[in-house]
Amino acid sequence: MKLCKIIVKGFRRFDDVQFDLTYPEGHPLAGEPLDKVCLTGLNGTGKSTLLEILRSALSNVVGYRDIPLLILKLKFGEQRLYTVHAEQMPKVLMFKESIEQEENWVEKLISTFNNAENFTLQQYLYSRYLLQGHSYNELVQALPLKNSHGDLLIHAPAELSAASNPDEVISSVTLRHAEHLFKEMPFFHSVAESTLANFWQQLIFQSRRRENLFKEFLELPDNQEVKIKKLRSDFEQNNPQFLQKLGERWNEILQPLGLLFIADAPAPIQPCDGLLPRICFAQNERPIDYSMLSGGLRRLLFTLGHIYALFYGNKVQRAFVLLDGLDCNVHPHLIKKAFDMLLCISDAQLLVTAHTPTLQQCFEPFERIELGFTPDGFIRKM
Repeated sequence: MKLCKIIVKGFRRFDDVQFDLTYPEGHPLAGEPLDKVCLTGLNGTGKSTLLEILRSALSNVVGYRDIPLLILKLKFGEQRLYTVHAEQMPKVLMFKESIEQEENWVEKLISTFNNAENFTLQQYLYSRYLLQGHSYNELVQALPLKNSHGDLLIHAPAELSAASNPDEVISSVTLRHAEHLFKEMPFFHSVAESTLANFWQQLIFQSRRRENLFKEFLELPDNQEVKIKKLRSDFEQNNPQFLQKLGERWNEILQPLGLLFIADAPAPIQPCDGLLPRICFAQNERPIDYSMLSGGLRRLLFTLGHIYALFYGNKVQRAFVLLDGLDCNVHPHLIKKAFDMLLCISDAQLLVTAHTPTLQQCFEPFERIELGFTPDGFIRKM
């Protein structure tokens, strides 16, 4: 499932804004949903607000009705449809893509909502395009993102917390918390410095999962007569430790700063096995205190690390990553490295806000959406 179009009307300064999120005519993928989108514009033009709307709507795509009007065009499998979320409606409406052949259908639909009294579904304008009955009920079951079904919705707000002691945060995480992820992996994840404990849960989960995979590997019939040393060597080759892979990616960011992530230490199992002492000065491998890392660097490392952990080894079917302010307080050289790392992590549909030209230039012109203001102060697409 991916977003093809977003329409927001009558919410705060979004008077009437539409965004087409598909590849343009002439492109080999013309009409297909964009894999990545960059939202740019001055402060106050609604970039963060738009991500927050999408976070809420995608969390509850068949029940979200918290703003005057939100319309999403979705590609779901081979099907394309519109979901209409209006606070005055008793439920979310779904329309076939063919409603596009009606001129000004959005405006006429809104007029119907505003003027009709005690109407039924059959009285809606354009009811012939309305998905109802069995078709509607099937989508109500299939559309929502679900826990433990390979679905991910990741929201990284533009948060920059004051320096804190990670050991105090991590001490609240128990092995029981991490092992709960084996029973149910949530589809929604907030990724921020304030959710460091959740990142730690993912690290412990990855370590425990790897242990379980090795036990299953040993029990395979073909491995019963093979020496443990040989089996472990084969397993290690095909199943590297998560922290080693994370270290390779983090070091692309840390090494230009004269820092290093030591990834050959034991994997964390208990909260007392601190992660952060692994970051050290490259010259002498002396550990660096967490408080010595800049706020921008801390956020960059934990945001990318947390997202990487959520995708690592998971069979992700549907995924959205809403990333706000990746370039906040980060040097341009590191922004490009971080974005390249992000693209390697997942094939999710990625929506990013950007203030710096460095991050904006990571996107093709047709992948950028610039927001601005109308003369009367409403938000518009430039």
